[in-house]
Amino acid sequence: MKKIYLSLVLGLCSIFSIAQGVTIGNGTSVSQAIPIEPYYGYTYSQQIYSSGLIQGSGTITSITFYCTSATDLTGDSDDWIVYMANTTKSTFSSTTDWLPEANLTQVFSGNVAVNPTGEVTIVLTTPFAYNGTDNLLIACEENAPGYGSSSHDFYCTATSSATAITYRSDVTNPGPTSPPTAQYLRNYLPNITIYGIQQNTCIAPTALAASNVSSSSADMSWTP
Repeated sequence: MKKIYLSLVLGLCSIFSIAQGVTIGNGTSVSQAIPIEPYYGYTYSQQIYSSGLIQGSGTITSITFYCTSATDLTGDSDDWIVYMANTTKSTFSSTTDWLPEANLTQVFSGNVAVNPTGEVTIVLTTPFAYNGTDNLLIACEENAPGYGSSSHDFYCTATSSATAITYRSDVTNPGPTSPPTAQYLRNYLPNITIYGIQQNTCIAPTALAASNVSSSSADMSWTP
């Protein structure tokens, strides 16, 4: 009887496990210079989203960052390169603790834009296989030399440890090959939606019961 029941539950879980967007963070903190700082000419940052926050695995096809309604990246801060990595790293211990370039996979290079609702959606030119066991590191490099106003910024959510590292400058254009000493370790993560992650949306039933049990059948009931 238990085997029959478990097979049924696992089958239902498979049906309801779907590729979806996983949204992490709903904070409204700005001026954290992550994933980029539009008020400066150049930015390079890395941020770590833990497997506990993502709670799934799959092939990441796109990501969305969220910014203030005043943000306009056009011409000044729209030239992005994005990298990803599966990593056991969970925090940054110092302003030189960048994940090395050899561990990164470039997933996007091109121009980005803010849509009318304040979202920057980046469709990956190289989809990334996130394994669901390690943490996910996302690195963002912004290469346009111009800069916008101080009101141009991305929304971030506070964390309990240094989950982001960033460098921004009007003169030096940083990148993963030889990143300079960062100016900031941030106890924040940029709010993000990650598309292509498969999460298990099946919630365990309760009040399991069996009646009319015979050698070949039984009536099963539960509360969904």
